[in-house]
Amino acid sequence: MIFSNRDPDHGAHGIRITRDLIEIVAIVVAGLWAFYVFAYENRIKPSFASPQLEFNATMAKGAERNGMVAVTLDTEIRNVGQVPAHVIGYAVWVYGRRISPLDKPQPVSNRDDRLDLDGAFYRLSRRTPVFGHGYITALGNPATKRDLPLQPGDDEKARDVFFVPTHRFDLLEVFVHARFTKDDSHVIPTKLVIGRNGLPIFIGSHDYNFDFSNVIGRISMM
Repeated sequence: MIFSNRDPDHGAHGIRITRDLIEIVAIVVAGLWAFYVFAYENRIKPSFASPQLEFNATMAKGAERNGMVAVTLDTEIRNVGQVPAHVIGYAVWVYGRRISPLDKPQPVSNRDDRLDLDGAFYRLSRRTPVFGHGYITALGNPATKRDLPLQPGDDEKARDVFFVPTHRFDLLEVFVHARFTKDDSHVIPTKLVIGRNGLPIFIGSHDYNFDFSNVIGRISMM
């Protein structure tokens, strides 16, 4: 036959070459997959994500004495994102409000495709500050020694106790304004002031910065 005189080892040698090539390709594919999972998914891709901080606050009424009631305030900042977050400024403001009943229910506000009904049978008074603190970190002002970098999963907790006159307020609210970034390679000049609405506000460059500004806790004092 035409192949009867061929070296019998030739076919086995070809099989070994094919097997080696398959193993090499498998190793390369496994290496590329490992790079994708560990380098791209775990490092490169998260580096493009925005920092995400979660802010929480709770208040609890304590004992009354000499016409004053104690209030315990617990606050927390937690980095729930995939990238480090560096806080530029952080302010916590507690204010009290009175509730005035209304004889007639207020109508629903309908503006810009939005419905609002804050309270049909009452009106809230203007805010009266009762407690607060705020600061700028070294990232916003190198003259200060305070700093607050947060790695993913890190948190910062604080507990404060303050006092308000008994029966003076019907409601206490906790307002937080925070400014943070993931780009802490340079100083970001920032100032902390009280705005026209009586609440703290950070002013300065907005490039690559993120702001959180909201009421995050309430307690009834009635």
